[in-house]
Amino acid sequence: MQDHSVVLSLVPSRPIFSGGDRAWTEVLDFKRTDSDQIDGFLLKVFVTVMEERSVSRAAIRLNVPQPTISAALGRLRRALGDPLLVRGRKEMVPTEQAIEVFATAKKIVDDLETLCSARADPARQGSRRSFAIGTFDYVSPDFVPLIVADVLKAMPSAMVQVHSLSVDKNYQEELESGGLDLVIGNWGEPSEQLRRRMLFSDEIVCLMRRGHPLAEGELTEAKYLGAAHAGLIPYHVDRLGVIDAYLAKRGLRRDIRVVLPAFNGIAHLLTETDLIFTTCRSFLQGHARGLPLAVLPAPALFPPMSFYLLWHERSHYSKECRVLRSSVARTVLKFRNKSTPVPASRSRQPQSELAIAADHKPR
Repeated sequence: MQDHSVVLSLVPSRPIFSGGDRAWTEVLDFKRTDSDQIDGFLLKVFVTVMEERSVSRAAIRLNVPQPTISAALGRLRRALGDPLLVRGRKEMVPTEQAIEVFATAKKIVDDLETLCSARADPARQGSRRSFAIGTFDYVSPDFVPLIVADVLKAMPSAMVQVHSLSVDKNYQEELESGGLDLVIGNWGEPSEQLRRRMLFSDEIVCLMRRGHPLAEGELTEAKYLGAAHAGLIPYHVDRLGVIDAYLAKRGLRRDIRVVLPAFNGIAHLLTETDLIFTTCRSFLQGHARGLPLAVLPAPALFPPMSFYLLWHERSHYSKECRVLRSSVARTVLKFRNKSTPVPASRSRQPQSELAIAADHKPR
């Protein structure tokens, strides 16, 4: 059996030592098979020369120097043990082996080009990718149709599935396994294991029925902590919700009398009780619109609430998923610009602020 041991000399195109002309050479000694010596470029050169029947015309077509084409053809000849193309009277003439392998080489080259370019423009390629987006029910119901419309505009053949996240659904595992491609939500401290992009920060407000004893006058920290509150079951069984987690950091705790599993129904509950619900202003646009509720600024102890996109590293470089993330961010911008927030009485906090920032890379 022939020994295909080779010596590979890696010489940099410029000196790696500043101020000197020295370069380095690394010698690797390993076994290679014939197929190991053939790469996509060699096959593309072979196919092009076969089609052009000329090294010079192939060089012009591939936009590379003619010596590069000749060197590549020489490597392929040595690997296959055949001259492949020989000189003829007017043009190069393929050998029998060249004719025999041309169809296979052509298919490989076409497949490689498809592999490298198929996802360059998902819309142009008619991507039929199915996307799974996870979101919490506090996201305005007006928002989801806008996301779907924008994604389908960018990729008309795509399919979009919107999943409601709950306490029994581990969105981090779903993102890692491929069950979800993207999650929209708010977290006080998003997972450092995931990629993320901040969408916007939103003012925190307090909702209560009109005529509530605390609806008039300033809602102080003491009044807030002494009132009866409605809360939600945390979406993470091992941690508090955003509001209660922030209070816990300050050693504070509110008096939660009613805990519901979801946002649906909270606004109507408030109209019939003296409960207070603390949430972000975005909640009003989809869940409390038109109801007899008073909206007060939360005590100054609360910072704005941040909303994020979260995704896993596995989908970060997918061009289709990049289009998806851009569509969602673009939709957020449109939605925030079109929405007219319900004014909070005597608001002390800044209005909702859109802040589409650079992606955060996981640790």
